[in-house]
Amino acid sequence: AYSDSVLSAVDYTLKKKAIAKFKKFPFYNEIKLFYNYDPRVFECNNYSFNPIERIIKDENIQADNICLELSEKHKFDFSKLNQLLIKTREHSLQIALDDFGSGFSGLELFFNTEPEIIKFDKFLISGIDYTVKKHIFTSQLLDLAKKQGAIVIAEGVETEEEYLTCKEIGFDLVQGYFIQRPTCIIEEINLFDTNDFISSNKLDKYISSDEEREDLLLFTF
Repeated sequence: AYSDSVLSAVDYTLKKKAIAKFKKFPFYNEIKLFYNYDPRVFECNNYSFNPIERIIKDENIQADNICLELSEKHKFDFSKLNQLLIKTREHSLQIALDDFGSGFSGLELFFNTEPEIIKFDKFLISGIDYTVKKHIFTSQLLDLAKKQGAIVIAEGVETEEEYLTCKEIGFDLVQGYFIQRPTCIIEEINLFDTNDFISSNKLDKYISSDEEREDLLLFTF
C-alpha cells in the first residue's frame, strides 16, 4: 500500500473495519481497541487526521475506548507527529508506544509523545529471567517510564520464568503466549470465563487478590 501510494486510503478502510468489529463485543465500552498507526501515512498527499474523528462519530463510540499505537519500526517525522498528538489529545484518544526498544527512535519518541501506555518489545522480554544485561537494562527503562506516569506492558511473555521476572521488576501488565494466544473469533472471547481461564492456564498460584485477577486478564484479548 505504501509503495503504491494508497496507504492513507487503506489505513482509513482498516480503521473502519477494526472499529466495526470492535463494536461487536457486547462489552466493548469496558475495553480498549489498540490500533497500530503507521507514521508513513504522514507522507501521503491526501492524509488527514479527520477521518478517525468521523469514524468515531459515525460508529457512536467513545474516544477513550480507542488507543493509537505508535511503533518504532518506521521513522517518524516529528514535526508532523506533533500535529497528530495535538489532535489526539483534543479528542481524548490515548497514545501507546508499541515495540519499545526495538526500532529507530525509541527514547526520542518516548520523550516527544508522553504516551499513556508503553509496550516493551519482546526483544527485551525474551530470556529476561536469565539474561542479566536485559534484566538491568529493562528495569531501568521501566523505572523511567513509570516516573513519567505511563502504564508499562511486557510483550511476548512465553514462559513462567519470564512472567515471574516481569512481575518482580514491576510491569503493570503482560501479554504473550504464556497468558493467552490471540484469537480473531469473537464468539470465543464472548464465552470467555475468568476463573476457567486462570485454572486452565495454572495461574492460580500467582493471584493474590481480585485486583491482580482482573489485571492479569486485561490484555489477553
